[in-house]
Amino acid sequence: MISSKPEMNKTLVSKFFILCLSTLCLFSCFNKREEDIVKAQKLQAIIEKDIKVERIIVLCHGLGRNPEDFEAIQAKLQEAFPEACVIKPHEKETAKKSIEEQKKAIVEDLIKRTHKDIEKKDPIMLIGHSQGGLRAYWTALQLTAKGYTVAGVITIGTPWKGASVINTKSTLIKKAKDFKLPKRFVSWLGRIGGQGQGLEDMRPESPFLNQLHQKLKKNKIAVMALGGNARSLSRIPGATKFLGWFIGGTPHDLAVPLNSQLAQGIETKCFERHVIEATHKHYAPLSKKKIQLEHPEMINEMIGFIGRKWGIIPAKAQNG
Repeated sequence: MISSKPEMNKTLVSKFFILCLSTLCLFSCFNKREEDIVKAQKLQAIIEKDIKVERIIVLCHGLGRNPEDFEAIQAKLQEAFPEACVIKPHEKETAKKSIEEQKKAIVEDLIKRTHKDIEKKDPIMLIGHSQGGLRAYWTALQLTAKGYTVAGVITIGTPWKGASVINTKSTLIKKAKDFKLPKRFVSWLGRIGGQGQGLEDMRPESPFLNQLHQKLKKNKIAVMALGGNARSLSRIPGATKFLGWFIGGTPHDLAVPLNSQLAQGIETKCFERHVIEATHKHYAPLSKKKIQLEHPEMINEMIGFIGRKWGIIPAKAQNG
């Protein structure tokens, strides 16, 4: 049976619409807000002067983000642990540089910011958001190998099993070529989120992730993985299902599937997992109160974990 021309045109329009919608979602996942970039350029290294280093918290921001994302968390952590030195390294090339390269920069920055006053017995807590969680854990491994005391690692929305959206980006580029869309559009798609080893390290089953999974089997660094579930935030019919295809699974936090955030299916040691409902990565159109890095429940989980690993009661709890 020969399809009518109107039906063929309808099918093509439908496919093109899906491609455009997918492109918009991809742009949202990787988008660097202009205001963030401007603020990041103004941020200078925050050097803690005249502070006796006893306990250290290192905050590692996500792909294409900046240290300012941690403002709410930093305020709460400094309130709970006033004696701690909070450090927020700024990595400007999270897509281009490999996580191995980013790790080296953090270790150097850590020594520099503490004026080499850090002692190997001083307990270090590393906290990472999204890609920053992989960077934090990889840094913890090196610090431990060098003899430093790593009390633990907290990851928030981190793609332990990889970010499938990177594969989706490749699929969209292929579809755009199949539709014979303008080369400039295809080139623009390729530039979304940047290009480089930092992205490739997060691709599911990448050599880096395979190596990291081997480390998780053997290493005894205490880890708490916090996963966000944005399912209840969706009010658009079919949106959850579509985003599930785009992101690589449901539930998710609008960027990474929950099973990846929690490292489910990966053999681990000293690994805690917690799910925080109704939270998303950092999308401006959605409720700011639901952003992972500003969610009260997520922050409380972090403070509790740090207090347990440091063997101290947070200041607020003491006063309360």
